[in-house]
Amino acid sequence: AIKKSLGKVTLTGNIVEILRSNGIPILSVNELHAARLEHLPLHHRDPFDRLLIAQAQIEGLTLLTADRHFSAYD
Repeated sequence: AIKKSLGKVTLTGNIVEILRSNGIPILSVNELHAARLEHLPLHHRDPFDRLLIAQAQIEGLTLLTADRHFSAYD
């Protein structure tokens, strides 16, 4: 939704409905994700990206991105 509002992604329709109709679950932030942030090195200073990285690490998910900073967290 943030990328859409910044004009970086073009989506037609409501983001929540698009995700649901494609079977993509929405991952809520929980206390384990927040706690992981404390232990992440500061390779990347964007707080939203750092939260995505923490969530992916805790949940065992793979992030797909062109952002070169993300690879420092492998």
